[in-house]
Amino acid sequence: MKAIEIKNISKTFGKLQAVSDLSLDIPEGALCGLIGPNGAGKTTLFSMLAGFLRPSAGAMFVRGKPLVYGQPPVGKIAMLPQDAALPGRQSAQQVLELLAKYGGRSGDDAKQKAKRALQMVGLGETQSVQRISELSHGQRRRVAIAQTLLGENEIICLDEPTAGVDPRAAAELREMVVKMRGERTIIFSSHNLLEIESICTHVAILNKGSLVKSGPIDELRREEKVVSVRLRSPPNTPDTLLAEIRQLEEIETADWVDDEPTIRFSLNNQKGSEDAVNKVVSLIIKHNGVLGDIERGQSLEQRFLDETRQSDG
Repeated sequence: MKAIEIKNISKTFGKLQAVSDLSLDIPEGALCGLIGPNGAGKTTLFSMLAGFLRPSAGAMFVRGKPLVYGQPPVGKIAMLPQDAALPGRQSAQQVLELLAKYGGRSGDDAKQKAKRALQMVGLGETQSVQRISELSHGQRRRVAIAQTLLGENEIICLDEPTAGVDPRAAAELREMVVKMRGERTIIFSSHNLLEIESICTHVAILNKGSLVKSGPIDELRREEKVVSVRLRSPPNTPDTLLAEIRQLEEIETADWVDDEPTIRFSLNNQKGSEDAVNKVVSLIIKHNGVLGDIERGQSLEQRFLDETRQSDG
């Protein structure tokens, strides 16, 4: 089942095209990482999903039902904006109770929902009754995430939830999000690609307002198709070696990785991959290269750079 369907969404601000004809499906229960350079359109997309911005064109659906601008998707989508601020004079419990009431909960029910949400993000009785201004930055981010958990089955959008927090707090926040994986559908925006790669099941890459690539993270990493061969010392004739590797019928692309003594190549077909790797290794030895490690798969960072470079071109 599709939790979210985005069909040909566009958003313009005067002459600026912030999002352009973007279509994206996110399956139920996915933890989808939304990545892209600054200005890619991530926050604009979040704002349209939350009902804060009216799309210039296109349509969005949550579990098959259309989202309508001006009708906040209460009970459908819970949003944590990137720069979300909470009132410092009130306690976490008080703030969440108030938000739960805004969402239609009664007094006692709102109190219980707030208490449960704080427990889910690891804040105990002591922190829950402290003024928010007295909490650490990491604890305040936990409270902000807790406000997305006041309902039962909302789709949760987290816009850079670990930005600006210390490494320990960021790790704790990631662990907390992973525990919700599968039980909730979560869209998680971050500039930290290692973070996305370590916790997400799906990824969508945006660039200049357009969707560049999306799908399960294992497919984007092309785990069986891409092979990197690190060399302890380079061959005598690196350009000739690379040309001979590219001539192999099993090889789709082959390149040196920046200035490293590493050759990364992709296969035309996963079948016979071991034979293809052996042929490449034989050519490296023929050209007096000394082998180091052989690694299968492509990091999300490598795929991101490849895809955004192509879309820039």
